Parts: sequence; structure tokens; C-alpha cells
Amino acid sequence: VPELITYTLQYLGFTKPNLPTIAINLYNIIPSGSGLGGSGLVISSTLAAILAYYRGIDYPTRNLVRLVEYTMAIEQMQGTGGGWNDTIPALLPGIKLIQTTPDNPRRYSITHLPQYISDELAKQCILVDLKHVREASPFCHSIRSGFERNDQNVLQMLTAIEQYARQMWEYLLQKDFKTFGYLMGESWKEVCRVDIRSTIPIVSKIVDFL
Repeated sequence: VPELITYTLQYLGFTKPNLPTIAINLYNIIPSGSGLGGSGLVISSTLAAILAYYRGIDYPTRNLVRLVEYTMAIEQMQGTGGGWNDTIPALLPGIKLIQTTPDNPRRYSITHLPQYISDELAKQCILVDLKHVREASPFCHSIRSGFERNDQNVLQMLTAIEQYARQMWEYLLQKDFKTFGYLMGESWKEVCRVDIRSTIPIVSKIVDFL
């Protein structure tokens, strides 16, 4: 969209004449609408390339917080619905607790898990690819509309997920990975209770087993 490109360049301060042109080719295999942060990754990687080209190769790594802000702003301009929950995990390394304030979701704080705990957690985890594409947009729409309707099931789910997240972080710090895994399963069950489309039978069996 020409207007979006123009606005983005202005937002980044690239309005000077006679700037050298660049060509960017993108290849993204993350399914659109899967809830895996594909749009945020595309935007942030494109911005990082532009910023590195015009402002120095190390500019993105020295200004990650600003890159997060840029990405979130452009996500909202595009209407893709992404935010800190997509952008920060993609741009900032490691396991972290992200906290926001209700009055300003763009104001956030980040607490990183100590590396030695992350290393121990990695030894307890496996990654399983079930070749299942989950469409996140219907779920996000149902949650948003339920919140606006003051739906008690949705409100209870959001409250429970927040509490689980805080508890999981505390158990991670204690290196109690078994309780951490159990709470992660309970949090997932809360999501599925509100929208069954979020899971498939094999995932439900795995979570029940854990």
C-alpha cells in the first residue's frame, strides 16, 4: 500500500531526498493468521534491514526497544492486530516475563529468566511438530467480542491465564519444572474451554497426560 509505505518512511524519519534505494525480498513460511507472530516477524526483520542499511549495521541490536516500538506501531497501521506479545518474544532473546499496564498496553516491563535456569529447562523439554495449522484470528475475535460483551467465561479465562502466568514464572525461578508444566497445561485448558477450535484431539491427550 503506497500510503502505508510513505507513512512508514516518515515515521522512521526517512524523508530526506536522494536516499539510495534498496530492494528487499521476503520469504515467510509461517501461515498467515496462525498466531505465531508471522506478521510481526516480517515487519521487524524488514525494519531491521532498513535501519541497518541507513543507520549502521549495529543500529537494530543497539536499539531493540525502539525496534519493538516501531514494529508495534506499524502492526497497528496495517491492522494485523499484533502487539508486544508477538514482537517482544521474537526480537528479544531468552525466556522472559512481560508485564503491561491496563491503561497503556504499549508500556511494558521485561524480566529475563537467568540463563542457567533456561539451560536446565531446555533439558526437560521436547518440541513436537504435529503439522497442524491453527487459525488464531477466529479465536482472537471471539475473545475480543466476549470481553466487550462482558462474557463471564471469557473474563474468568483471562483472569485465570494471568494468574497462571505469574505462578509459572515463580515456579520457573524455583526450578520446579514439573509444577510449571502442569500449570501450563491448565492454562491451555482454560483457552480451550472458551474456544474448542484452539486444539485438536492429539494435543488434548498430550496435555491430559502431562
